[in-house]
This record gives sequence, structure tokens and C-alpha cells, in this order.
Amino acid sequence: MPPTLLQIQQVARQVVDLFKNAQLNSCLCGGVACTLYGTTRTPNDVDILVLSTQYHTESLKQYIAGQSSNFFLRDSQKIGATYKILYCRIGSAQECKVDILTPGILNIPHIPTNRLLFSDKLPVMPIIPLLLLKLQTWANHCDSDMPGKRAKVPYDVQDVDQLLGIAISRDDEQMSQAATWLPAAFIQAGRNHAVRYLQESSTSKTANDWRSIGVNL
Repeated sequence: MPPTLLQIQQVARQVVDLFKNAQLNSCLCGGVACTLYGTTRTPNDVDILVLSTQYHTESLKQYIAGQSSNFFLRDSQKIGATYKILYCRIGSAQECKVDILTPGILNIPHIPTNRLLFSDKLPVMPIIPLLLLKLQTWANHCDSDMPGKRAKVPYDVQDVDQLLGIAISRDDEQMSQAATWLPAAFIQAGRNHAVRYLQESSTSKTANDWRSIGVNL
């Protein structure tokens, strides 16, 4: 039985708190962040962005694994890989993968701490970069040679459509404000992905929906 959303959020809280103990700011991104904005699909892992480029992700994983017996490292099954994968034990029979990221990895921009939002006292990536990264994930899965990744495309569409709808309904930050601090190349890549998304996906959204949050297509 997969972990519940509450269990996954509890794992996220543990990791955020452990990084806070080490004087490291972090925020949630990926599927867990989407659910904190209101999307409905339960993620199967936790994505956490450490807001620093001072440390290698492998050392950050080792730090978490060394701070709590709930966490452990497992060798990657990818041929030739030398990195470890971080997991959290949930009860006696469940576990949850935890991905530790830093700015620059997967084209993730630096997020200033004063731009973070908080949901249930958890730091969350702002909705505009989160949405653009979700678009990037959709595009990467579409282009993948791996059937398992291509199988995730319909779930990506669900996430993007729901997150876009939530962004439309919010009045905090839209593209015009985000453009004052996000890298121009990141924003342009997001626009390009949005154009492709409208052309290729089974989306219920329109170009006007994207324009309503300031994404000029």
C-alpha cells in the first residue's frame, strides 16, 4: 500500500526541519508542493530544494541519513551510477523516496527566501516557477526513451492543468512579478514548453488561460 498524502507531507516536514537544524533553508517543489497549493494527485516521493549551492547533493543526502534512523541510503540500480538514493521509512512496511535538489540541477532557478510561500508551516516554491518546472517535467517525459517515464505524461497533464487553474485563481504572484527575479532564460523556456503543451497535450486549458497569468504565447 503506497504512503498517504499525510504521510508524505510528514516525511517532507522531517527533512525541512533537519535542514533547518543545520542552518540550511529549503523549500518543497515537485508533486508535494503542488498538493500544498491544492492539486489532487498524491505524489509517490518528496522533492526538496536546498537553497544553497555550497553543498553537493550527495553530502546533503548523507547528512539527512545521519541525523535520523528513519532515513537511509540505497545504491542506485542504474548501470554505472555512483550516487545514492535517499529513502524514509514509514511504519514497518512502507518507505518514501526523497530527492534532494539544489539550484541549477534540472534547470531549477535560485529561489530567494523572501519569495517562499508557507502552507501548514512548510516552505513551498512560488507557484510560477513550480508551474514552469512542471511543464519542463512534462516535456522531458514526452521526449524520454523510457516507457516508464512516458507513462507519466497523463499525470503530468493533470498536475499542470490543475496548477494552472490554481494560479489563475490566485492574486499573489504572476509572471510579470516573477520576471523581476527569475532568470530570463528560465522564463523563455517555460513559454516554449507552454506553446508545445497546448499543441501536443490532451489539455483542457487554452492559450487564454496561460495569458491570464502573464505567460505571453
